[in-house]
Amino acid sequence: MPKTLRTLPRRGLNAARAGFTLLELMAVIMIIGLLGAFLLPNITDAFRSAGTSACEANMRELYRMLTSYKAANGGRWPRYEGQRFILAMWKEGEIERSEKNAKRFFCPNLQFEELVPPEEAEDVLEYLTEGWDRVGPQFTSYAGFFTNGDRSLWTKLKNAPAQVTILSDAQISHGNDIVYMTGDGEVHRLKVQELLDAGFLTEQDVEEGYLPLGPDSPIEELRTVSNDL
Repeated sequence: MPKTLRTLPRRGLNAARAGFTLLELMAVIMIIGLLGAFLLPNITDAFRSAGTSACEANMRELYRMLTSYKAANGGRWPRYEGQRFILAMWKEGEIERSEKNAKRFFCPNLQFEELVPPEEAEDVLEYLTEGWDRVGPQFTSYAGFFTNGDRSLWTKLKNAPAQVTILSDAQISHGNDIVYMTGDGEVHRLKVQELLDAGFLTEQDVEEGYLPLGPDSPIEELRTVSNDL
């Protein structure tokens, strides 16, 4: 009578099962590897896109605050420049000085803890509340409206707000995109790769997160914003 799997000795049966399990494991590892190769870039892009969308939502909230500020000040924009253009709302008490509002001045992708050394302040509320003069260059995530002494830009902001950038990322923090907002409250994106191709950014800029701002910026949309004082 020929031996079948049913009549194999117990040791042989276990060996057959172990070999089958090993083949299964190898197949699963190969499938995971293939899926990872195809899906990982898409997953990374999805996280970056989500971060960019969160930043856009944050900018819209800041614009809502600016609108409230204007309504309380006869339709006048804050007269400070750079990052203080938006921080004026906090300084002058036009918004509630809460931790939630304090965090609005920092991009979800580049938060307070990543920018401010621990010796400067323990938390964002302390940092913004205890001293207007403590807020130094590059110490918020956003760059604000900056004229560099060109008074005509205030007139342009009033008459053609859609043509003037009033808020932008201060650093490259979203990977593929740079977010900025014009005076009409619309948010826009600049593609990092397109700026690289045009020679407006270098690979080192992208690696370091550096974003040229101000009137000398090669990027036209970012010439009316600064993260300096």
